[in-house]
Amino acid sequence: MKFLDFIHDNGTGTPKALIRRAALRGYVNPLLRSVIRPFFSEPNPAKWVFPVGCYNSGTTLTQSILAAHQDFTTLPREGVKFTSHLPQPEDLGWTRMWIGCEDYMERGLGPATALTYKAILTDWAPWFSSNKSIFMDKSVTNGTRMPWLDQVFPNSYFIGIFRNGFAASEGIRRKAKPTGSARRKLGSDRYSLKMAGSQWVAANDKILADSKRVQHFLSIQYEELISEPIVTLNKIWDFLEVQRPHHMALEGNFLTINNTSFLLLGSTNAGSLERLGQEGINELAPTINVMQSKLGY
Repeated sequence: MKFLDFIHDNGTGTPKALIRRAALRGYVNPLLRSVIRPFFSEPNPAKWVFPVGCYNSGTTLTQSILAAHQDFTTLPREGVKFTSHLPQPEDLGWTRMWIGCEDYMERGLGPATALTYKAILTDWAPWFSSNKSIFMDKSVTNGTRMPWLDQVFPNSYFIGIFRNGFAASEGIRRKAKPTGSARRKLGSDRYSLKMAGSQWVAANDKILADSKRVQHFLSIQYEELISEPIVTLNKIWDFLEVQRPHHMALEGNFLTINNTSFLLLGSTNAGSLERLGQEGINELAPTINVMQSKLGY
């Protein structure tokens, strides 16, 4: 049983829900982690699954759907928030923009050893259900360290999620803001469209290159997951060599996996393109067009 099982509640304003939110915020603190960890035994998963992709490319949706499978357990937030052993660009103020601190992302990784694995697993243990066989972490920055993760985490499987670059870049620029030293370096509290597009290109380029350096890798498109969820998910189940969910059905816009339903209203790319307008599309195109073609968009 994972820690969240003790405080699970469907309500949003109940005492249990408030405790849950406090626990999630508090566990980010390394000191609090050191107090809580000893009360939980180290789990032993059969497989690790890492959905990877650029920011705003559907990794969260993919994680949520996979987590409804009876064999899966996942972290309630990105795993980088719950350990000090995985660097994230937010450490330096580069919110959703790891191209701003690539050296830090590389230097911040420890040795790819069993001891590193044990340290991270110990940090994550309170949040995983020990009676599940497949553990999953969706940290977007895992796309920068796939070969390292493949060495550290036994029996790792990577699912690369790709999305139209105009839509993903628009989402990065709209949702992300640099802070602290990153903001001072940029001289702005907002990323440019070109920088958002460069992040999308770099993320996809890194994932495509490193996909050849890991043992298990599957690529899917966000748009296919939305338009043909059953077909796409069956590809994923086969790739992971797991049984189908006990219940999987698509009724209208509702995808149901076991006891969890997901509303799929179609790709949100159209809204992003509308927000960009022709001027934004023209501005982004020189930065992303080569990768767009490479990914089949």
